[in-house]
Amino acid sequence: MGLIKENYPFIRWVCLIHFLRYNVIMLEKYRQILTAKGEVYLRLKVRPGAPKTEFKAIMDDETIKVDIAAPAESGRANEALIVWLAKELGVNKNNVKVISGAGERLKLIKIIKS
Repeated sequence: MGLIKENYPFIRWVCLIHFLRYNVIMLEKYRQILTAKGEVYLRLKVRPGAPKTEFKAIMDDETIKVDIAAPAESGRANEALIVWLAKELGVNKNNVKVISGAGERLKLIKIIKS
């Protein structure tokens, strides 16, 4: 137990670096599809009201789990999701559309290349 306590800051950094690399690698797949085809559809499971906006995981069915810091009020979480996706995939936010699920946690998003 003492070994883990002594190395806890190091372990946290290793986990953080692994998570960031995973985030970049997983989203890179969708960047490549967007570049090759000019558009990409994403199925997202969104958790609004989270401490911060961030990628969480890709589920077995390829649904992408995302935490959104904005609350689910008056479309604020959807707007924050659109801005975040546009930034992550390098497109204009006007090129990111919620196709279905605007009032739900499970959403279908269409992104077109600018």
